[in-house]
Amino acid sequence: MKSLVSGHDSSRRWPEPQLMIAVGCLFVGTAALVRRLPWELNSASPEALLTIALPVGAILIGVLMLQRRWYISSGIGKQLRALATIPGEVSLSSEGLPLEAIRAHSGLAIGWNRLIGTIDKQHQGTQLHAKLSEVLQTPENDHWQEIFQTLTDGIAITDADGTVLSTNKALHAILRLPAGQILEETNLYPLLSEWSHIPDHRLFASLSLSTCPSSFQLRHGKETMDGVVRVDRLPIEATTGDAQTTKLVWTFRDTTQTRLSEEMRNQFVFTATHELRTPLANIQAYAETLTIEQGIDFEKQKSFYNVINGEATRLARLIDDLLDVSQMETGAINVARFETDVAKMIEEVCGGLLGQAARKQIQLQNELQPGLPRLHADKDKLTAAIMNLAGNAIKYTPAGGTVKIRTDVKDGFLNIHVEDNGIGISEEELPRIGEKFFRSQDARLQEIPGSGLGIAFVQEIARLHGGTLQIHSNLNVGSCFTFSLPAPVEPRE
Repeated sequence: MKSLVSGHDSSRRWPEPQLMIAVGCLFVGTAALVRRLPWELNSASPEALLTIALPVGAILIGVLMLQRRWYISSGIGKQLRALATIPGEVSLSSEGLPLEAIRAHSGLAIGWNRLIGTIDKQHQGTQLHAKLSEVLQTPENDHWQEIFQTLTDGIAITDADGTVLSTNKALHAILRLPAGQILEETNLYPLLSEWSHIPDHRLFASLSLSTCPSSFQLRHGKETMDGVVRVDRLPIEATTGDAQTTKLVWTFRDTTQTRLSEEMRNQFVFTATHELRTPLANIQAYAETLTIEQGIDFEKQKSFYNVINGEATRLARLIDDLLDVSQMETGAINVARFETDVAKMIEEVCGGLLGQAARKQIQLQNELQPGLPRLHADKDKLTAAIMNLAGNAIKYTPAGGTVKIRTDVKDGFLNIHVEDNGIGISEEELPRIGEKFFRSQDARLQEIPGSGLGIAFVQEIARLHGGTLQIHSNLNVGSCFTFSLPAPVEPRE
């Protein structure tokens, strides 16, 4: 059975962005085509053909996206039919199950991949407890303690009452206990109650009354960042002389980062849905107006088409963000290296951002060191990275501020500094800038659209070029993002 490790959120409270885009393309394309087709059939002008080609293109995009969704459904159905042909009972410990993950980002594929991952985890847990049970039955094995201590999951073995008999080193690290603290002969239930800051935990009271298998989650504090641990308990039968006794094997796994990723993905789904709904609603409204209203003058039609084009551009940017995170997670981002004139590239970036800066009355400046070396790099990827940094600087700088792009060569690296005097980043949040889907909790940023993927993408581009991204920021003062790339020895002529 092949598994695809994925932390994607399985709870889909919002419509799937891909499905919304597909339906939107079909609706807008069909509406526009129905309205324009009778008028343009009698005309062979380039403008008439373009008017028909655009809605036809939108329809084709919608059909292709729906076809992709059908492909995912049929792939899952094929695997389930293959599973049904296996004779006899199929258990989690069965090897060679004809199931494999689907490499896609729709809700259906994500749910299927999470199911595969759950089966794998349960299978691994069953194997671990089986091995520990076998070890307890053979105490003469001199190597079991060494293996036991090297496991990455925290393990505790207790008697039926919860008294600790043995633990491994990982348990101290996961529960953040002092390295020298001795847990043997202490009761595990009060320890877990104290760790979770819940003195009278009903869960622990009910657990102490039985030895049945159990799985639950503990939080070290109110915030996810304080620590989240998944706990599994399984009973095993051990023989001591002629007596048969029940012991409990507890496994502890730190799931803090997984939970943080899920929370950020939930926030991204919410943000992406909002970002999708707004342009789709505008496209629908203006398309309906063009379809229903007769006698709209040319200038007004042109204005409507410009709005539709602008909203379609917003959708394209969001889709690009989704594709970027997909490529980052699968390691599929490739760089095509060619000789690149960095000075010219930065001038092109500044030229492309002049309109955005002007709308906010922000001064966009560039200070380029003379004789910058040419780089052997992927110009398109570098342009996207610098455009992202400078665009963010403009976005998060209040009206009337300044954004500056400057360069220097130092210690064998060409450094591109993007500086602003904007709202800055707090000291607490600065270490998390660059995490996929992370967005600051600063109230001033909540009305500013963003996916939380841009800086992660820039870091990946820097890494693929052998460079780094350094971030310095002070809240309410400004930020400086330094994009550093290895520079050749020879300066540019």
